Amino acid sequence: MVSEILKNVAHQLKYPTSEFNIFDDVNDTLRFRGSIFFHSSLAAPWGMPLSSILMPRFHIALEVGFYVGARTSNINVASIDIVMIPGGDMHWIADDIGSERVPSEQAGDACALGMPLFQKGEITNKIMCGIIEYDEAIEHPILSILPSIIKLSNI
Repeated sequence: MVSEILKNVAHQLKYPTSEFNIFDDVNDTLRFRGSIFFHSSLAAPWGMPLSSILMPRFHIALEVGFYVGARTSNINVASIDIVMIPGGDMHWIADDIGSERVPSEQAGDACALGMPLFQKGEITNKIMCGIIEYDEAIEHPILSILPSIIKLSNI
């Protein structure tokens, strides 16, 4: 399976005008499915750490950028960029690197009570966050070799 993906990648690199799309091929092979768990308009300052899970996560800057940090990496995410945390590692998202971070469980509980956090003042950011589910019966060696944070721009 992995050798087939690598052959297709080599083909795309050799013939860049071919109709092969690596993202579609990887998605079809690994049977990825995305689910949105958070979509909000936020007023700065805001920030949340997210605990580790077994599934990859992603964050999208819908309006205005933000920062994501995992392990020793911090990434500035511009508007319309997508960030993926392939290993589902513990990480944080915030409007600024120095912003105070409220545990995501606390922020979720406040939303459930109808008193969402990060809503006071002028709205500065719109974000969408989700997880990527996949068929766990299929081995996914690609996920294990990816860096802790991947940023996709201009998609």
